[in-house]
Amino acid sequence: MINHDVPETSYKADSEICDRYISFSSELLRLSLIAIGGYGTLVTIFLKGNAPALAAFRSSWGLFISVLLFSACAGSTLIHRFFASDSMAWYLSYLRAIINSNPDKEKRELKGFYKTLNISRWALIAAEGFFGAAVVAFIWGFYQLLFLQA
Repeated sequence: MINHDVPETSYKADSEICDRYISFSSELLRLSLIAIGGYGTLVTIFLKGNAPALAAFRSSWGLFISVLLFSACAGSTLIHRFFASDSMAWYLSYLRAIINSNPDKEKRELKGFYKTLNISRWALIAAEGFFGAAVVAFIWGFYQLLFLQA
């Protein structure tokens, strides 16, 4: 069997689209990690030797939930990045199978491509949802901390 190379024009646009999704996912990851670090800084500054502040901080569930949601967002973005890259590998294997006229491998590679693409898609959707919910929870927690604690 002759192994033919896949012309770059066959997958270049798809690769660029994949890179843009991965860079969007990277931004969500970066912002989530900054928010988690900001939470740690907030805890350090706000609680420095202040017992009433500690009690107020403990009762602010919104901040705690936001950290969990930012962590879930970070995890989802990492899952997305892995499966988005893996789906491109499956796609290239699929194109090679088409060029080499291997119908069995073609079906297998296409099935793997769709499976990883689906996981990638749902991981990105989950990351976006977690990030939005985390921002809302953070705002609510900060509101609790500043205005509802008397």
